[in-house]
Amino acid sequence: MTLTKRLGLAALLVFGATLYASTPAWAEIDLTPTGAEPGATGQASSSHVKFVESGILDPANGIGFDEYMCTLTVTCQGLTPGATYATNAGTFKASRDGTGSAKAARVRFVWEYQNYGLYSEPRVAVSRINPDGSYTLVLWAELSSPWF
Repeated sequence: MTLTKRLGLAALLVFGATLYASTPAWAEIDLTPTGAEPGATGQASSSHVKFVESGILDPANGIGFDEYMCTLTVTCQGLTPGATYATNAGTFKASRDGTGSAKAARVRFVWEYQNYGLYSEPRVAVSRINPDGSYTLVLWAELSSPWF
């Protein structure tokens, strides 16, 4: 990668960090059901979103990242009563009516990009913890990039 391209990438990182340092990447999203539990629905919401850092992972290939931290709340309905679920915000046990939620502060999300295009997006996931210790993905969503 030429010096000009490296400087351009660095300038983009600084501009992105400045522009989005106090802007939430997303506020509330609906989670997509996988079909593993018919009727399961859920939402994820963020608050106190803060920019953490931005950097270059592989300058030769133009791969970089932006990292944010937030308080994450995951709320679900239509789950298996009594089952335990794992989320990015922690674990919870579904109530008798099939609802449950988890909330955690200081949850980190990282967006990777390559040559100014989105490379990978973080996900919010809700998985049932099965009796044998395995996990079954029930709900999920990719988070929108704060700058794409």
